Amino acid sequence: MIDIHSHILYDIDDGSESLDMSLQMLRMSVDSGVTDIIATPHVNRQGHIPAWQTILDKVAALQEEADKAQIPIRIYTGAEVELNGDTLRFMKENHDDYCLAGSRYVMLELTDQSQPDIVEKMIYELQMRGFLPLLAHVERYERLMERPETLLAWMNKGVLAQAARPRPLPQWHDPLPRQRRAPRGIPHDRYTRGPRRTGPPGSQG
Repeated sequence: MIDIHSHILYDIDDGSESLDMSLQMLRMSVDSGVTDIIATPHVNRQGHIPAWQTILDKVAALQEEADKAQIPIRIYTGAEVELNGDTLRFMKENHDDYCLAGSRYVMLELTDQSQPDIVEKMIYELQMRGFLPLLAHVERYERLMERPETLLAWMNKGVLAQAARPRPLPQWHDPLPRQRRAPRGIPHDRYTRGPRRTGPPGSQG
């Protein structure tokens, strides 16, 4: 099984707080059947944008420690990018920085302030730059849950959705075919994070 959404890197966001915690999270993932995991630290949350090289280095270091601890799991680079005007400034065409596992899939996080019409325009611009948007934990966004037809329209245009499913999603009258819900080899129902914290460097999610 592949976990595409995790906060296993320590000292970078509100996920893992230490190397020991990261290794324990990896052990728990392996115990639940995960063989491959994508590290997706928060990017562009409250204006904080970790350098892509920093994420590369941290993933390489954690993989080395996992190998030393004989934890049988492969770790890949990625990010959970908050979608706002700044996103279009650093998500450059012909670059795969902050994408999932070297692909063109980019995991996007909305906020309570995200306006669906503005989100749609920014998503379209990212698609024009060659990115494949994947919306993280869509069940959290009340504006989409109140009008799921908006999300469905986006998905019909190639946007993917990942749900942590702490509560049931709306029942859609026009369900998408399975092949439109997730790209081959990238399931979208797995989510690993550390304990929630209320202080910096970040907030929930």
